[in-house]
This record gives sequence, structure tokens and C-alpha cells, in this order.
Amino acid sequence: MEKPRILLVKEDHTWRRRVRRRLGRCGYQVATAGSVATAVARLPRFRPDLLLLDPNLPDGSGWEVARQIRHQTGTHVPILVCPGLPPPDGDPGAPWPEDARPGPFGLEALVERVQAVLSPAVAEASSADDREAAFFSSLSHDLRTPLTTLRTAVESLMADDVEWDEETRREFLAAILSGAEQVGRYAQDLLELARLDAGALRPTRQRIEPEETLEALARDFEHQPQLPSVRFQVAAGTPAAQGDPACVQRILVALVENALRCSPPGSEVVVALAGGARQTVWRVSDHGPGIPPAERELVFDRHRRVRGGRSAGKAPGISLYLCRELARLQGGWLWVEEAEGGGACFCLALPAIAR
Repeated sequence: MEKPRILLVKEDHTWRRRVRRRLGRCGYQVATAGSVATAVARLPRFRPDLLLLDPNLPDGSGWEVARQIRHQTGTHVPILVCPGLPPPDGDPGAPWPEDARPGPFGLEALVERVQAVLSPAVAEASSADDREAAFFSSLSHDLRTPLTTLRTAVESLMADDVEWDEETRREFLAAILSGAEQVGRYAQDLLELARLDAGALRPTRQRIEPEETLEALARDFEHQPQLPSVRFQVAAGTPAAQGDPACVQRILVALVENALRCSPPGSEVVVALAGGARQTVWRVSDHGPGIPPAERELVFDRHRRVRGGRSAGKAPGISLYLCRELARLQGGWLWVEEAEGGGACFCLALPAIAR
């Protein structure tokens, strides 16, 4: 985890050096400046988590530094104001007298104040790092399964000491195809996640005819034999929606795949489409174990998965998170509720276009 960054802005050089050295021993990154101009010049390369600021600087008000931080980063950085008395001249290593205080506090009190301000941020960053590490660890584990299947099937087909019959060869080839498709889905999710984090995912806003989305969805699953069947329903008078057709298709395919994975053999997955004056809603329902109310938001969490009856290991860990983000970027929303008769019902709502 990166060390917390502190920008120390005060005219007195000796004061800056002593405080910087003390905070550095506490594990902080400290940059210093003696003027408004110098502090502002540091900002593009050094974004502080805390500003130690003297409001009275030789070239202007120290508050200009705080204003520039907000302007350049879009964040409100905590500020500790340190006017106080300058440190004594002479040996920089000499102890501070009791009446010489950096800012309104003694040096150790200042350190304690800095730690009190930054500790919650450090804990939050550490927790985020832990969640991200657990996420990639889980993802690595999930990728290992299809990759192992691929390797085993290929090595078996390449073996010189075994003569496989045609049926067995087809089974191996089917396993290779399935594993390759699964790895491809993971790769697509990771690429879209990277684009999302970089702000490069920009769905279009155009007219989407509701029946066309279901026709395309039916074609996607036409040649994929599944034990649960898929049934499509369109309510009369369903309005067109506004969104990105490719993104909508991406979401619906992921939702149907998720429903098929979680459905028992012999059951049915229903994709129903309806709407009103303000929104058009796609509902993908299954008759699997369902999701407890307290855990429904967790299925959209980038770093977590639902445990229990609905197996988390059966679905890509970031697919539903990406689906919700794609819905949000189109001005819509994605949520999950209980399906009629039990199971889960994932609902995608987009703005409707008046007829």
C-alpha cells in the first residue's frame, strides 16, 4: 500500500525540515514548499492526502493552495493550519523547547493530530487493497479451472499411446470449446473492467426496439443446448427504449447465462419485456435457489459474491458488476428481486421513448 502523502507549506525552511524528518520517520511521504507558487507547482506530480498549511505565505494566502488542490483533483483534502512560532535557529538536531511549537501544537502533538486525521484514510485504503487482492485471488482461482480443463483435453488428444474413438474425441473437443469460451468471457470482462476504470466506456443513446432485443437473444442461445429452456414474452404496447443496443445485448446475454447456470434441470428461464410511459423493463427469471434479501446488493459488488444456495463459483465474479455499470451509463438501472414461484429475477430498466 502506498504511503500517505502530506504537503507541508510554510515559509521557514528549518521548520519544514524538522517536521518533514519527524513525519518521515512515521512512514509518511512528505513534500514541502515555502510559497504558494512552489506548492501549486508540486501538485501535478504530488497529490496530497493531507495539507499542513500556514495561511500567511510570502507570495499570498495559503488558502490558494487548498483551492488549487480542489480545482485540480476535484477532492477536498483535510487541512491542518500551522501558523505558530518558528523553530529555534542553530542545530537542526537540537530538541524543541516547550514554548517553541510548530503550529498550535507541540511537535509530538502535531504528529498525533496528523495520525488521527490520516488513520481512517489509511485503514480504508488498506481495506480496499485487501478487497482488490482477494478479488484477483478469486479470479485467478476461477480461471485455473477452465485452463486446467483445456490443458488436460489437449494433452489427452495429443497422446501417442492412446487411440481415442470418435465419440471420446468429440467429448474432448467439446470440453476445449467450452473452456475456451469461458476464458474468453473472463477476458472480455477484464477488458471492459479496465475500460470502465479508465472512463473509456461510453455507451451511445439511440432507439432500441424491444422485440429486436429478444430476437437477437433467441439467436444467441439457439444453438446452445441447455437443460433449462428459455421462453420469451413481450407485453402488448411495450415502448421502445433509449440506450446502446450492443450494451443491452451484453447485459441480457450475461443475465440469461447466469439464470441457466443457476437453474435446475427441467426448469424454465423466462425473459419478459414490458414497460410504461417512463421506462422499459426486461426481466430475466429463473427457478434456482434465489438470493436472500440481505445479499441481493452483494451480487453487484465488484469484490464480493453471494455464498450459500446460489453457487457463487458458477458465474464470473465481475459480470454482474459490469452489467449494472453498463445499465447506469445508459441512464438505467439493474436490480434483483424474488421471482414469482421462487428463484431470482434480474430486472434491467432503461428510459422509454414515447410513441
